[in-house]
Amino acid sequence: MTLAVVTCLVAGVVAQQSLIILAADWESSIARTRIMKWATGKEAWDDAQWERARLDLERALQLTPRDATLHDAMAQLYSIRANAVWTTGEPGTPELALYGKAREHQEVSLRIRPLHANAWANLAMVHYALNSPPEQLYDAWRQALKIGPQEPEVQQTLLTVAADTWEVAPPDVRQWAEQRRPGFGAEMERRIAQAEADDAAALAAAQAASAASAASSASAASAASASAAATASPPTR
Repeated sequence: MTLAVVTCLVAGVVAQQSLIILAADWESSIARTRIMKWATGKEAWDDAQWERARLDLERALQLTPRDATLHDAMAQLYSIRANAVWTTGEPGTPELALYGKAREHQEVSLRIRPLHANAWANLAMVHYALNSPPEQLYDAWRQALKIGPQEPEVQQTLLTVAADTWEVAPPDVRQWAEQRRPGFGAEMERRIAQAEADDAAALAAAQAASAASAASSASAASAASASAAATASPPTR
C-alpha cells in the first residue's frame, strides 16, 4: 500500500469523524442551550420539551459517546427534572431515581474529562441530593475546589453545597466558606437556629391542636353521655 493510499484513507477517516462530531453537535445544540436556560431559571419548560431534549442528547451520544459535554448536559437535564418533582427524598422516590441518572452521566463525564472543575462541583451537588456518604460528597467538593479555585460558577456551587450541609461540613469546608465570604458561618448558624425554632413552634402548635381536638371530643362524648342518661332516667314523682 503506497503512502498516497494511506494518506487518502487517513484523510477519509478524519473527514468521517469530523462529520460525526458535527452531526452530534447539531443534534444537541438546541437541547444544550435550552437546558442552560432551564437550569438558570431564564426559561420555563414542560414535559414534552424535557423529553425532546433528552432524546436529542441521546441521539448525539449515540454518535459521540465519549463527548463529556453531552454527559454534562444529560446530568444537568436529569437534575432539573429531579428538582422539579421533589417529594421527600426518601429511597424509592422518583427524584432519587432521576438524580441517580444524573450521577451516572456526571461520573462518565469525569472519567472522560477528569480536570473539569464544574463537573466535580455538580457531582458534589448530586451527591448531596442523593444523601450519599459524606466522603463521596466532600471528595467531589474538594476536587472541584482544587481544579477551579477561581471559577465563579464553581465557587457559587461549592458555597451552596457548604450551606446545605453546614451542620455536618468538615472543618476545611467551613474554613473555606468563611474565608470566601466573611460572616458566612454566623449566618448559617443563625439560619439553623431559626429553622430549629420554627420546627419547635410547629410541633407545639400541632400538639396544642391535637390536645384541643381531644378535649373537644371528650367534652362532646361527656355531653352525649349525660344527655343519654337524662333520657333514660324515670320521671320524678
